Amino acid sequence: MPWKTVMDRNLPLYLLTAATLLLSACTPLRPRASTKSHAIGWPRLTSDESAISLPALPSKSDPPSADQSLLEKPLTLAALKKYAVQKNPSITAAMAHVRAAQSHAAQVGMRPNTRIGFSAQQIGSSADIEQVGIAVGQEILRGNKRQLDQAISEHDINRARQILQSQQQRVQTDVAIGYFNVLCTQKRVELLTNIAHINKEATEAVEALFESKEVSKRDLLQARIESNTSKSLLQLAQSEHAAAWQVLAAVVGSTEIIDQPLVGDLDNAVDQIVWESSLEHLLANSPEIATRQASVQQAKVAVRRAQAESVPDINIQAILQHDNSIGAANGNLMVSIPVPLKNKTRARVREAEHKLIAAQQLVSALRLQLQQRLAPVFQTYTSSQQQITTYRESILVDAQESLDLTKLGYEGGEFSYLELLTAQRTYSQANLDYLAALQKLSVARAKIDGLLLTDSLQMQLEAGH
Repeated sequence: MPWKTVMDRNLPLYLLTAATLLLSACTPLRPRASTKSHAIGWPRLTSDESAISLPALPSKSDPPSADQSLLEKPLTLAALKKYAVQKNPSITAAMAHVRAAQSHAAQVGMRPNTRIGFSAQQIGSSADIEQVGIAVGQEILRGNKRQLDQAISEHDINRARQILQSQQQRVQTDVAIGYFNVLCTQKRVELLTNIAHINKEATEAVEALFESKEVSKRDLLQARIESNTSKSLLQLAQSEHAAAWQVLAAVVGSTEIIDQPLVGDLDNAVDQIVWESSLEHLLANSPEIATRQASVQQAKVAVRRAQAESVPDINIQAILQHDNSIGAANGNLMVSIPVPLKNKTRARVREAEHKLIAAQQLVSALRLQLQQRLAPVFQTYTSSQQQITTYRESILVDAQESLDLTKLGYEGGEFSYLELLTAQRTYSQANLDYLAALQKLSVARAKIDGLLLTDSLQMQLEAGH
């Protein structure tokens, strides 16, 4: 049987045999132990897909109405946080980055593809193919390059997960801030509604007294000013309340929650917090620091990977040829190692080392930045805390007592109407100031508990930079 026919019939067998022999010299890469990192109070984040369950990415076919069924009633802070984390687009984007890193990691560490070639050559004027051949080539990586590439990809997954955790924390913090702002503006509307109602009734009473010439025109004008002022303040409070609802709805991702009753109480016990412990907790649990620390670990492996470039890889190629003109076959085995004319390894190592230094310094810079961000928020919390204590223990009590005594004195003819208005104004303002202090305290505490991560709608998904 002619060699050409033999080759045509058995080419797949030859290729398979040659590839098997060549690849048997290369052991498969064993999976490395997954790199684990977790922060206190959060689920563990690992590079193993089975260790963490990421929600499915939204599909274009998902009906919009299905989202609202996930919003639990009544609207507690916990229910709003849960819904926002599930539906906020910035979190979905961060999840996509995690899966992209996982998909990239699945490609890293694989052996280079085996190269298979076939050649046929016609010599002279003959119409027949006189020389045919097959070649099987394989590159063998040395210096643990594949293992190091896989380690880099694992750190990249961990960094993406830390970014995801940061974004989840941002969303939950923004929800808490929005929630407390809605509650506070709601309380302000209720308070000013009562004040406006009282001032309206007082003005009507003063008008009747003025008609009977029992009060002066000055008293009437003052009553009208007080009533109109309370109306104006109520309108402003209503506008602020509507704006607070819009902000909360945007963060949560649902406009259907607007004007629904919120379950919660602002007037809780004021917790005492200490600067040192607050700063220590922040630095120990910040997902931002964890993200940059993942970058440091990745940079360390990148230095080793650059150093591994000094170890040359091996190229092996097996060639089998047959010359039909003489009826002879021959085989060749060629092993080659690159000889660099220009050694780029030292430059690559220096580059990787400088990137490592930069990553380490960014961690130090972030620690200082977090301290800087914590300082004004902590100051707001402590000053509001002191205000609330003062209002609860003295100002509100005294304002209430002063108003009660002034009412009795006015009814008994001891005090004028203007004195009654002054007492009423003092009482109302004290309650409004107390409510403002509660709002500042609640927002500041939400930021501290949220490890100062806010502005989730800015889509802050940069890779820890």
